[in-house]
Amino acid sequence: MAQRPIQTSQTAILDTAQEWTKTQNFNATTLTDAANIAWDASLNQVASVVLQGSRVLDNPTNIVDGATYVLAVKQDGVGSRGLTYGAAYKWPGGTPPTLTTTPNAFDAITFICSDTTRPEVSTITTIADTNGSLSGDYFTLNSPITAYYVWYNVTARIETTDVDFTAETIVGGDYWTISAPGTNYYVWYTVDAAGVDPAPVGTGILVAVLTTDTAAQRATKTQLVLEAHADFTAIVNTNVVTVSTVAVGSVVDAADFNAGVAATVTQQGISTSVDPAPGGTGISVTVGGSASANTVASATQAVLEAHADFTASVSTNVVKVTNIAVGNVTNIAAGTSGFTTAVITPGVDAANGKNMYGVTQLNFS
Repeated sequence: MAQRPIQTSQTAILDTAQEWTKTQNFNATTLTDAANIAWDASLNQVASVVLQGSRVLDNPTNIVDGATYVLAVKQDGVGSRGLTYGAAYKWPGGTPPTLTTTPNAFDAITFICSDTTRPEVSTITTIADTNGSLSGDYFTLNSPITAYYVWYNVTARIETTDVDFTAETIVGGDYWTISAPGTNYYVWYTVDAAGVDPAPVGTGILVAVLTTDTAAQRATKTQLVLEAHADFTAIVNTNVVTVSTVAVGSVVDAADFNAGVAATVTQQGISTSVDPAPGGTGISVTVGGSASANTVASATQAVLEAHADFTASVSTNVVKVTNIAVGNVTNIAAGTSGFTTAVITPGVDAANGKNMYGVTQLNFS
């Protein structure tokens, strides 16, 4: 069995508090200037480098949890040299220090090493769906292992339109337009069997009316023709015909041409959403057409909370997402969604199991 050294006034004992009567210090290590600067912390806790160009300080190697390190960054005789840092270097507020760049100046930066790791926390501020506007849109979200995209499957629906005949001025050959998924139609009229098909673009639907018909009677005759059509259903209430497409999908809105009717869309048709497949693993969120921003946020939160890689909470239209696993990830991005995304707490994993946290900087010129 190894024997514990006998403690004397000349012996340093690692696990005993002691008062040093003489200065203890490290010999500073000079790092080699290069496009990418390496720092092997096992050689010294205090190091310096003279920058002769704009450089990258790579992640340090052999750093020790709880240790303090000092780096003196010096400018050469030219100055204006910049330094960027590897991912293992962490800074207050996420902003690296601004170096003194006058010739021959130097900055002393102090670091504390920690093996603390944490998951990434992000927020998504959603917007409302407007008649299927979010259909197939997505944002990207990542775990330390998997790249995801979260996309929106907006519930498909038929289009419904009210056509008001109160102020109609129909003469033979007049028409208005309406569409079903895949086909554009025009509804045209003969009056007392007189009138010529106007033949605009689309497929004609003929309605025969009489000079003596009231607006309500002309509405009823139009409803009967449309109800019998394979692409529409229709009901009538006095002067107003309510027409719906049989098939779901986005269509060209109905509009009057010269018949004097007033067409008002009461429900926009929405087509079946298509997975945008931008790359990565898809996570589908289903929302109804014209869902509010808060509803979109709640649906998003429910799906992410149920996912194995995330937890999520929601407040109004803001979803807060936390990765289950700790580690650096590619930051959340809005993709095509129109949402506002932000990283609240960057994920941290460690180069060699640890990170270097910058705590002080002294500038000298």
